[in-house]
Amino acid sequence: MRCLSLMSVLALAACAGAPTPIPDSGSAGARLYAERCSACHSLPHPARHTPAQWEHLLGVMERHMAERGMGPLAPEERRRILAYLAAHAR
Repeated sequence: MRCLSLMSVLALAACAGAPTPIPDSGSAGARLYAERCSACHSLPHPARHTPAQWEHLLGVMERHMAERGMGPLAPEERRRILAYLAAHAR
């Protein structure tokens, strides 16, 4: 019984810690998204939000980046990240 309980806990922990891969992970947009956004947090799946929500959230994240003294996204980086997120949004 003790062994079964331990195995159950370990299995649940393994499932909880497994990140969901982002779509089209080899694309330039996905790589840029991963590079710039994972510097501060884990990557939310693009289907988590609508394109409009992503545009708003990216502005919020850019303000957080400025508060942390991080360099801003270049306009082209912002455009490419939003294009990637919009292509895979809900």
